[in-house]
Amino acid sequence: MTTTWSDVLSWRMEQSGLSERAGSVTEVAETLVGVHAQVASSAEIALSLRGMGVAPTSVEQALWIDRSLIKSWTARGTLHLVTPVDLALWCGVMAARGSYWDKPAWERYHGVTARDMDRVLRAVAEELPGHCFTRVELAERIGKASGQSQLAERIMGSWGGAIKPPAYRGLLCFGPSEGRNITFVAPSDWIGDGWEPVEADEALATVARRYVTTYGPITKADLGRWMGVEATLARKAFESIADQLVPIDVEGEARFTTATAIDEISAKRPRDRVRLLPAFDPYVVGVLEHLERLLPDPKLRSKVSRAAGWISATVLLDGKIVGVWRYERTGGSIEMTVEHFGRPSKSLRRSVDEQIEGMRNLLARLPEQSEEPA
Repeated sequence: MTTTWSDVLSWRMEQSGLSERAGSVTEVAETLVGVHAQVASSAEIALSLRGMGVAPTSVEQALWIDRSLIKSWTARGTLHLVTPVDLALWCGVMAARGSYWDKPAWERYHGVTARDMDRVLRAVAEELPGHCFTRVELAERIGKASGQSQLAERIMGSWGGAIKPPAYRGLLCFGPSEGRNITFVAPSDWIGDGWEPVEADEALATVARRYVTTYGPITKADLGRWMGVEATLARKAFESIADQLVPIDVEGEARFTTATAIDEISAKRPRDRVRLLPAFDPYVVGVLEHLERLLPDPKLRSKVSRAAGWISATVLLDGKIVGVWRYERTGGSIEMTVEHFGRPSKSLRRSVDEQIEGMRNLLARLPEQSEEPA
């Protein structure tokens, strides 16, 4: 089959929950296979845009009361909100990477040897169950349990590099914050005794299948970048579902998708659908490998994928990124600015203005959040 990027992006917009609101925040997170949560407000906006009847407290309720969403490091080593089932899958994916911290580059960057990292893993497994520790408390426990006091200092590093491996192994996830201090709990405590990581091969195949369903059509490079795994594992994941995929030509590019998607992509759908997406929205993050296909001009990539890994808030028109936006809270009000990529039509400007008003109301309902860096 041959198709166009215009049809692909319009279909993908629907697959990403940006057509009609449907489902709870948990169901939305499941569809997206996790929501980037390094910026908490962005995650809440991404879920609110897609969920049905989502209130400002819905995400907090799901995280800390219902425990139907879990906060942890998953894809690409970044913070995500995922369902308990998907956390088990992501732990399986990361387990497939093995002890990647035994590389010299790891020690140079984090200042932690492979032997010390093994000590951290053992200490977390022994000390965290039955407790809810702040980062300081966890660091102190690990330092004492391992007999390596210097590990406490490493664990206090702002980006938590030395405690990501325990998260990948399913030994810790985030608990409710204590003021500005983040906390950690054992998933087996927080989710339930029956929770455990999924076996690696099964996890790779399942996550790959889920990815192509929401973010396809894909290539192996797309899958590998999104997962955050080495090329060999991306290839293994891709090949594990290859018999379920069919080739598709997207304006001369060879890609793969599901048989169901083939019919759906070519179907007629509404046009001129406009959405304002938050920074780090899964729709954009999920396809960074070919971000240029979402832009009217490839030279605009730096407007969206910026320095230090920052992904801008974007304006979407039928799946195409046609601008970026930002906001600032000043004197009790919210000022929003839109940068269009080119001269917008009157209908686009009108739709964007309507979206701005809705986004301003949503932002006003979200609490300003400030906590120690994760």
